[in-house]
Amino acid sequence: MSVKHWFQDIWFVLCHEMYRIFHDPGVSLIFFGAGLLYPIVYNVIYWNDDVEEVPIVVVEGRSSAASRKFIHDLDATSLVCVKTTTATLQEAKKLVIEGKVHGIVYFPDEFNRNLTTMDDKAHIEVYNDMSTFLYMKNVTAAVNLVMLDTMHGVQMGRYSMAGMVGESAEQLVKAVPYDAVGLYSTGGYSSFLIPAILIMAIHQTLLFGIGMLGGTAREENSELYYLPGREHERAFSRIILGRALAYFIIYFGISAYCLILLPILFHMPHVGNLFSIFGMIVPFLLATIFFCMTLSVFVRKRETGMVVLLPTTLVFVFIAGFSWPHAAMPAFWRYFSYIIPSTFGINAFIHINTMGATIGETLFEIRGLWIQSAVYLLTATIALQVDAYIDKRRKLVEKEEKEGEQNNTSK
Repeated sequence: MSVKHWFQDIWFVLCHEMYRIFHDPGVSLIFFGAGLLYPIVYNVIYWNDDVEEVPIVVVEGRSSAASRKFIHDLDATSLVCVKTTTATLQEAKKLVIEGKVHGIVYFPDEFNRNLTTMDDKAHIEVYNDMSTFLYMKNVTAAVNLVMLDTMHGVQMGRYSMAGMVGESAEQLVKAVPYDAVGLYSTGGYSSFLIPAILIMAIHQTLLFGIGMLGGTAREENSELYYLPGREHERAFSRIILGRALAYFIIYFGISAYCLILLPILFHMPHVGNLFSIFGMIVPFLLATIFFCMTLSVFVRKRETGMVVLLPTTLVFVFIAGFSWPHAAMPAFWRYFSYIIPSTFGINAFIHINTMGATIGETLFEIRGLWIQSAVYLLTATIALQVDAYIDKRRKLVEKEEKEGEQNNTSK
């Protein structure tokens, strides 16, 4: 076969697959509805990813100068505001249940005594409203900041009583002065979570859509293994490449929308080089498409893909390594994550887009995606050939059974 006819066949398969996509309302909804709207929904949810002046209640059974100063400093932060104080923990819990406050700071009766006598550790108990992590983050951060400042003052006071004052005491308390500056993040959940969600939205909508197309074709007994009108010629490589090119064309635009336009529109960290981002998108899409095409061979019914594959979303998110580091994972899950394209895609996008890395500084992930692209192209081709053989045997058995029934009827 000439090169011209080879490319003509790929073009023919591409057009046929485009027709199937745009004439299937369910697949169109997944590709264009979920693919375009799902990332926006998450960005809107975390649009205000930071809150200020979270109302809290303080339980102060036995008031003291130390606890009053702590409460004053706590209220002075922009993270929380002390709405009221109560004498008992039960009263404070009632305010949380009523939704009037979103956190409790409890000072035990022995707090001041332990702080001054050093007979035991001075404890402060914090209870958080877990209806949203934003409340918990603010209350915990505010208490920690004031606690560190209080500890600094207590240590300075004790050194002063021992005759050490000024710079010498300061160096003992804080030998190396420092300021904590958060890099690559706004401090909210959007800059941490949304980049991974954008990659996962591309990965999972491709998985569901391609699976649905495969299941539909098998339910309707549509021929997937040869070029339409040329039943004698089963060109597996051209069929795989033609279908993959159709998905790639559609999702290249969707990926540019999700990974370039949305971070700019929603003011997320976006310091990556444009060419580096596109250099990541190409292997990620190829690896994901061939991965999905490999799995789609096992989807025998239209709805199977959504029912069976939907629970994989949370698994893929957790093993990607951005929410729970790979170093802390069991070896099995760490190595298992490397067979999922979203793992390399999420980490590569975060490094490039959020941290400003270049392609050269993300070679581990980029190489992983290219290797996955080659491996899954091979597995998709082999899986299609095996599926074609099974389908051929099934039709042969059905034909023999039908002929047997006809013979029995004629007798």
